[in-house]
Amino acid sequence: MAVWAYRGYDGSDGAPSPPAFRSDARALYRYLRKELGGLDAAVHVVGFSMGAEVALRLAADLEADGQPPASLTLLSSSLDDYCLLPRAWYRQCLLFPDHMEVVGLIDRLRGPIMIAHGSADRINPVEQARAVAATLGTRGQYIELPGADHLATLFDSRVHHAVLRLLGEEP
Repeated sequence: MAVWAYRGYDGSDGAPSPPAFRSDARALYRYLRKELGGLDAAVHVVGFSMGAEVALRLAADLEADGQPPASLTLLSSSLDDYCLLPRAWYRQCLLFPDHMEVVGLIDRLRGPIMIAHGSADRINPVEQARAVAATLGTRGQYIELPGADHLATLFDSRVHHAVLRLLGEEP
């Protein structure tokens, strides 16, 4: 497992931008692949909140490179086709709006996709997650946590068990 804070967040140096996020995700993937060897078959990409967009872009890039991830999990994510952080309270502070065609990227992925979201998420509206989940068909799994807020997907045991099943690690 690898976890990192992208540029400009959680004490990380640098200036945040969508191209920087994409570049950093690819660089981290290449680094892990080099250090761990044989990584291709076992990559499960997971992203939380804004990091879900970074994870989605990385998964689409890996798919395009012929190295598809084994799965993609998006937790409490913004999944709007217009920009990275739509309608959120901090949208007004965003200096780098990013046009992402989420459904278009998801359609490129062949592996399983899980989306988990709290129904009371005030940062990223649950309606977005529902709409994208509806496009997944049999390759997708959607977990909605009734009454749960933005952080709930990180701590809820139902989400943990579903992720473990997706990874082939039955709880």
